Amino acid sequence: MQADRVLPTASAEGKDVQQFTPLVLDYLKKIYNALEDADQVDLRKDLVQFQEKQQKVATTHIPSTQNGHAAVDFGSFLAYLASKECDALSPPPQDDLSLPLSNYFISSSHNTYLTGNQLYGQSSIDGYKTVLLRGCRCVEIDVWDGVAGEKEIEKDGRDQDGKLGVRNRLKEELTKVTSKADSPSKSSQGGHSLLYKTPPDEAEMPTPWRSQSIRTEPRVLHGHTATKEVPFRDVCKAIREYAFLYSDLPIIVSLELHTCREQQEIMVEIMKEYWDDVLVHLPQYHDDPPDNLPLPSPRELRSKILVKVKYSPKPPPSKIESISDTLLKDTHELHLNSGAGTSLTETLSSSSYSSEDDEKNTATEKKSHGKILAALSRLGIYTRSCHFKSFAQPEARLPTHVFALSESKLMSLHESDPSALFAHNKSFLMRAYPKGIRLSSSNLDPGVFWRQGVQMVALNWQSWDEGTMLNEAMFAGTPGWVLKPRGYRSSDPATHQREAAERGTLDLSIEVLAAQDVPVPGSKKEARPFVKCELHVEKEEERQDEPIPGGGKSKDAEIKQKTKVAKVRNGGADFGGEVMKFEEVNHVVPELSFVR
Repeated sequence: MQADRVLPTASAEGKDVQQFTPLVLDYLKKIYNALEDADQVDLRKDLVQFQEKQQKVATTHIPSTQNGHAAVDFGSFLAYLASKECDALSPPPQDDLSLPLSNYFISSSHNTYLTGNQLYGQSSIDGYKTVLLRGCRCVEIDVWDGVAGEKEIEKDGRDQDGKLGVRNRLKEELTKVTSKADSPSKSSQGGHSLLYKTPPDEAEMPTPWRSQSIRTEPRVLHGHTATKEVPFRDVCKAIREYAFLYSDLPIIVSLELHTCREQQEIMVEIMKEYWDDVLVHLPQYHDDPPDNLPLPSPRELRSKILVKVKYSPKPPPSKIESISDTLLKDTHELHLNSGAGTSLTETLSSSSYSSEDDEKNTATEKKSHGKILAALSRLGIYTRSCHFKSFAQPEARLPTHVFALSESKLMSLHESDPSALFAHNKSFLMRAYPKGIRLSSSNLDPGVFWRQGVQMVALNWQSWDEGTMLNEAMFAGTPGWVLKPRGYRSSDPATHQREAAERGTLDLSIEVLAAQDVPVPGSKKEARPFVKCELHVEKEEERQDEPIPGGGKSKDAEIKQKTKVAKVRNGGADFGGEVMKFEEVNHVVPELSFVR
């Protein structure tokens, strides 16, 4: 998606400018004449070189000759400027995709199903379709138990006011559904309804189950809010259909679980039904993969879906009361002290585990839903979600663990343990997400967290603000995975953010000539356009482990310039060549700095 939020497919077809207004034509004519009058300048040669070296594509709008000699007339010059070949963004370099997963930044989404705010916004599978078409490679699914099933409905009666209870009202709806069993009806979103009865024809029934009874299926919604729900089945189907249309690099599906074990079993069935051909399978391991399984590269996982789910290790073997408890105890201690290569399973099994959003789960939910189903946990082969306590906890030694932390927690760690935070993110995966009080679906500043080495900085893509604009700047033209600067990679000896990259001094000048097709906002009688430019660069506080102004909140940058209000004439806004200058901006890391 470009700055106007056009999907890539539409953007590729619709970038050509249809016509220039008289105001813009005046400026373009002046530029052309100045270039043409410079005898030492071969305009055609310069344009071709610019196209090949900077834009990385061959042009079709610059003629090879003009009246028998190499030249570019004004019409050809305009055709080139109006074409999609004259893109303001040059293509990014082709990254090396052979390094372990932790060496990349990954375009990520938070609460992907929401299309509005976090409190009463709508939920839709279109959220998944849209972000996947825009290059997102990490989506989130909040999964909750489905509505009560058939047996519970039969037990339910009326409430104290004589009205049908929720379950009986559902039973009435079920009667309508089952009366249409002969018709393969689908929901308006193209999927199955949440509560359905399978048709009598076994060949038409969804695999892998073969039951003729009514059952409930998990739902996707933002819990304890007024947001609407969508079926988990529909979400899985949409992800499979749109997963690899934009890019064939792997997708990470981050599951936040609020489901009982029975519903988790249904989740596994549904995911395998839709994703089995693109899930990671390691047949050489009959049960769980070993604790020391190394992270693969994006190249090795092309066209694969990685499930990020709560890690539940196998419990240690229970003690057997036999001949001698003492002998058993001695043998057990001998096993634990048998060397550095001992499995972490015994240590890890006593630790607590949580879903992706550890800070959002309540003790009541944990108590009622219990531990995660082993079959579901096993899907998280390279992305095992573990509850964060400290960087010294046993889970932090697992190559495949993932810590998910809120922006507030990360700001705290930046001040209390910055070196450990940076070192962790060089070799292990981490996901950052907006704090819970962002009810309007506003966003954090992703640059702050990228500079800490966080791979997955999850944003609310339904909001078009500073955060999503910076995310667009980071990933525009890429397959959704961007190689980190050298000092941020697992093989580099750097131990802190301030020594991880080369810094330079930036001098930048931007001359603003004119704009066309400027819309009049809202109920205003006329437009009063101006251009604002910001530099989003590393702050001194980030390098010195001090509290970061704004606490990582996405906001206007401190370094910014703004033009005067332009005169509106000849179908456009005339800025008269006003110049915005940024001089001697120090400590700039080019790969992690942005112009907005």
